[in-house]
Amino acid sequence: MKRFTYILILLFTSIQFVEATTYQTKGNMKGWRSWKNSANWKNGEKPKIPLKAGDKVIISEGDSILFDETQSSLDISYPGLHGEVYLIIKGTLFTKKAVNLYYNSHVKINNGGKFLIDADLWLAYSVQLDIKQGGYMGVSGTMDAPWAAAQTDLNINVGGTLQMPEKNNKLEKGKFNNKGTWDKSLPNFPSDETLPIELKSFNVNLNNSIAKFSWITATETNNDYFTIEQSTDLQSWESIHTEQGAGNSSAELYYSAEKELNKIGIYYFRLKQTDYDGKFTYSKVVSVKNTKLPKMQQPKAVVSNGSIIIKNTYHNLQIFNMQGRLVGQYSNTKVISDFKGQGVFIFVFDNKYKQKIHINF
Repeated sequence: MKRFTYILILLFTSIQFVEATTYQTKGNMKGWRSWKNSANWKNGEKPKIPLKAGDKVIISEGDSILFDETQSSLDISYPGLHGEVYLIIKGTLFTKKAVNLYYNSHVKINNGGKFLIDADLWLAYSVQLDIKQGGYMGVSGTMDAPWAAAQTDLNINVGGTLQMPEKNNKLEKGKFNNKGTWDKSLPNFPSDETLPIELKSFNVNLNNSIAKFSWITATETNNDYFTIEQSTDLQSWESIHTEQGAGNSSAELYYSAEKELNKIGIYYFRLKQTDYDGKFTYSKVVSVKNTKLPKMQQPKAVVSNGSIIIKNTYHNLQIFNMQGRLVGQYSNTKVISDFKGQGVFIFVFDNKYKQKIHINF
């Protein structure tokens, strides 16, 4: 019995003295960043949800964080927690998952901070929600503390802006210490197009008939793969190259690809980015003008059985002798059997493709 009591004391002591942790984003990171990417946090370790007693999460100024964990909800603490937890928002925190502020949760939205919840917000006992002057909270779903006892133990201070339709508010009106603005319209949240990647550039350069593609991402969130699409009329598009994405990244990443163009004319290209969930976005369209055919498709003269055979397509052919004098001219002729001459000649196709050929018949 004494031994059992001793074990219980040890367990209680270990539970009571679990070290609290402060998690803080790095500050002034460009573009949207993933919550679950530990590279975005100063201590190199992402916050574990739900938080334990004494934990503090700080979204730093200049940072836009997307809560994209696999959990079904963002739970700031957990039921029955003895000890306070803190969420301090100086930048922007966005989630499409329900937010649960359980026991002893403290949420503070500073001047310039934004807490964007495209879902429901649920509050329990001993919750303190403090929207400072210049701070903003947007909630698209229902805001509720479903237990009557929870309603009596809330401290909601709106010194900045709370944007949420009035019909979505299930809390007693007296629970709001409202010195700021309650906007009763539906919030505008970042569209899916703004979230997956921050594309710094997408370029296409032409070398002879080779199109060389290069693009740079500043950040990637849930990015599965890229697809380069090609068109010649801006109406119909075809996929010509697929490149694996990084998934989640906070560093600049460089990508490249090549494609040989087999026709002369203007080509249009765009970069398609696809998420793990199948959603996709497009880059701006870029264009190049191809004036040369690949070597394997360029017109070529071959001497055979007393005739000159022209392979591949051309429009105009001029034949010059070695003194530079024009000695023959043809148009779209595949077999030339009437050319009279011996020696070395220069064949010029469409004023751009030159070939030196020896004729002896």
